[in-house]
Amino acid sequence: MLNKRKILISILLCLLPIVYALLVYDKLPEMIPTHWNFSGEIDGYTSKKVFVFGMPIFFAVLNIFSIFMLEADPKKIENKNNFLFKNVLWIGPIFINIVVILVILASLGYNINMLMITKIFVGIVLIVVGNYIPKTRQNYTVGIRTPWTLNNEENWNKTHRFGGKILVISGIMTILSVFIPYLYIFAFILFPLIIVYSYWIYRNSKKDS
Repeated sequence: MLNKRKILISILLCLLPIVYALLVYDKLPEMIPTHWNFSGEIDGYTSKKVFVFGMPIFFAVLNIFSIFMLEADPKKIENKNNFLFKNVLWIGPIFINIVVILVILASLGYNINMLMITKIFVGIVLIVVGNYIPKTRQNYTVGIRTPWTLNNEENWNKTHRFGGKILVISGIMTILSVFIPYLYIFAFILFPLIIVYSYWIYRNSKKDS
């Protein structure tokens, strides 16, 4: 279902960060900052070699695995025109390229507000996914996969419509948390409601039957 040329490009894009990391390799410190806490302070480091080579290779392998799962999905044909299904192979490449560029800039001494950028990026992703996930038909790879959504198409459809709204609301709250500290915590507290809602539909259907 996925175009072979696009698959190859997505894998190469995962490895692209190695190229521009090598351009400034000698200027990078031996320990690269790779984790920031909720206060925006660096609290985790990775060796330069692992960062430059290990992370892109890891994401390339992860991308290959994701593509394999999509191709192996017995219900893939039902989602052949779905936006998320067609574009999931670009998530890894986009993410790793953005992360590596930002981390390189931070390592070179540039003042990068990683917490703010992360909140905005995650918020946008949640809003985009929330808009398209209700259109995803029942499958085993992309979507809200609970025992109840996978066993009942009506449960799948209702859960994904509800889940889409929750994701959009969470995305907006995550972006707003740039200005309102800790609002993102409430955004992610909403996520379990999706599972609860799916189970609630299941229980109601059992009562009706």
